[in-house]
Amino acid sequence: MKCCAFDIDGVLNNYPDCWIDFVNLKIGSSFSDLNEMKAFLTYAKYKKLKDEYRTSGYKIKLPVLEGAAELLCALRDVDYKIILITARPMHKYPDLWIQTKLWLEFNNLPYDVLFHSENKHIEIVTKFPEVEFVVEDNRANANCISRFGYKVFLIDSKYNQGETGDLVFRIKNLKTLKKLRGIQICQ
Repeated sequence: MKCCAFDIDGVLNNYPDCWIDFVNLKIGSSFSDLNEMKAFLTYAKYKKLKDEYRTSGYKIKLPVLEGAAELLCALRDVDYKIILITARPMHKYPDLWIQTKLWLEFNNLPYDVLFHSENKHIEIVTKFPEVEFVVEDNRANANCISRFGYKVFLIDSKYNQGETGDLVFRIKNLKTLKKLRGIQICQ
């Protein structure tokens, strides 16, 4: 069976925008990007808000990025084993596991394995060496995975600019990946 892996935050949803939206709602701010938010908030306030974000249930309602469900369904239809990977700290916030599973179910996002680890970029290739490609939004993680000889599609964004390894391929969005993989999705 063919095998692929997708990060969740920043690939299947619009992180960090959803996190910034939460903070803006919570404190009445109007931050437009993560760096602006981090520069303005004290470390203690940032951590307190992140704790609230992770325990609030907000993640259950996150919008799915356009094309995500269709791509995962198309991969499933051509017999791919789909591994979803996340660095969400589920050991510290056990409800995140439930929130993540409910979000996946509610949005009809098919998968075979849900894998979480703070070192997901290393453990994905050791636990699933058969993976054909990985889709990631973090440039450092993408480069690390590619150094093990794996193809990585990096969702291009303003927060992940810089050099990438030879096996890291920037893509505009998940629809671009569908075209690259040659997967036909019925409309």
